[in-house]
Parts: sequence; structure tokens; C-alpha cells
Amino acid sequence: MIPIFHGKAENGKLFVHNKERYQQYIQSLSGEIEIKIGRKKKHRSLNQNDYFHGVICKLIGDELGYTLQEIKGILKFLHLPPRTGTSDLSTVEMEDFHAKCRMWAASEHGIIIPSPNEISL
Repeated sequence: MIPIFHGKAENGKLFVHNKERYQQYIQSLSGEIEIKIGRKKKHRSLNQNDYFHGVICKLIGDELGYTLQEIKGILKFLHLPPRTGTSDLSTVEMEDFHAKCRMWAASEHGIIIPSPNEISL
């Protein structure tokens, strides 16, 4: 597994958190490498996760006769790229996933799922 290092950029300079671990990893490499740098994304929230499991999956699963795990797998298969888990999503990506799930449930099965601001968790 390739580690992810965090840090911050200021005035065109990179400051890496946990510099010792970063240096150890860099020293373990040789030859051509790939470097990716981008803004740190805010991962999906626990409230978003609760909404997905407790509202979206529950309503669809109950209506169609699937278990939580079965409907979760179906929704991920239909609306997420392969090998992507919801824990990998940003808050914006998770809401986009929720919207796709709500639209699919409504258009394919007539199941109306309330949006997060229409319920209290």
C-alpha cells in the first residue's frame, strides 16, 4: 500500500507533517517515481454515513426486500467507480452519490427518499 503524506504549502514551499516517516519512505525508493500533490479533501461526514445507511439503504432495502449489506453493494455497484468505498469520498462526492441513489430509487422503483434536511437523524 502506498502511504499518503500530509502537509501544507506556504509561499511556494512544501512543509510535510511527520517528516521522519516521509524521509524513511523516500529513502526506501529508487528509480522513477510518481508524485501527486493536491488540496486535502474533507472526507464524508459521519452524519452522511448515517444518512446513507439509516435512510437510503434502509428505505430501499425494506421496500425491495434486500439486507443492508446487499442494497449497499447494489448502490455502490450502480453509482460508484469500481473499488471505491464511501469512506474514500469527500463530503461533496458523498452528497452526489446520495443524489444518484435517490434519483435511481425514485425513477426505477417509485421510492421517494427524503433529503437530509427533510429528516432528523
